[in-house]
Amino acid sequence: MRRAARPFSWLVLGFALGVLVSWVLRDEPTLALTNDRADDTVVTTAPWDEQESVEMVYVLDTRRGRLVATAVNPITGRFLGITFRDVVRDFRVGPRGGKPKFAMVAGRAVLTGQTRFPVRHLLYVIELNSGRVQAYTTPFTGYAPGGGAALQIVPVDAVQWAQAIPRR
Repeated sequence: MRRAARPFSWLVLGFALGVLVSWVLRDEPTLALTNDRADDTVVTTAPWDEQESVEMVYVLDTRRGRLVATAVNPITGRFLGITFRDVVRDFRVGPRGGKPKFAMVAGRAVLTGQTRFPVRHLLYVIELNSGRVQAYTTPFTGYAPGGGAALQIVPVDAVQWAQAIPRR
């Protein structure tokens, strides 16, 4: 058997190719959007600030149709406060439509021209009886000097994705 003429050269070449491949195929940071449900409550998180280092936490009380949002200030480590939104009013669910049935999930999004402030996520609330989905967001407005922030849940758009589900 013949030995490789320059084993050190092959080692250096292999190392250089490995560095090149790892640089070209470097990993992008990943964010995990979380979602959970227990009884009449749905909880989900979504990236909020410009660096996507802070998550907005949304809690939907499906019985009352009340959506609550908050986030933790990365500087102080304290909650920024909370904001509320009555989603029953947004969906115009009345007594004739029956008891509303909500589902919720968040997704990453970068909206540049729709709001004065950067948007890094959309929250999708679905009302199953009406077959309607409403997109919301909480634009990043920065951190106030006192540790709080001006939080507001803003409707973005809505669409009718299905015909109303007939009640039995």
